[in-house]
Amino acid sequence: MFDFQQGGMILKKYLSILKTSPFFTGLTDNEILSILHCVKATTVSKKRDSYIFRAGDSTEVMGLVVSGCVLVIQEDLWGASEYSVKMSYR
Repeated sequence: MFDFQQGGMILKKYLSILKTSPFFTGLTDNEILSILHCVKATTVSKKRDSYIFRAGDSTEVMGLVVSGCVLVIQEDLWGASEYSVKMSYR
């Protein structure tokens, strides 16, 4: 059983969104919450036009966009940008 004292109430409000993700397809609410607890899931908010990651950055985390829009931008040596992917939710 998921322990809601460990931040579960914050994450519970995103259940309806998370259930639409292929990553959580077929799982019960409690199974999703248990996974979030096991991986120490947190919520992160970013300001408009800020970077989540830059090319070459390493990470040990996975993220799901639950609100807003994310652009994947590739810049060449001279700073010219190419928008490869636009992902948005709500």
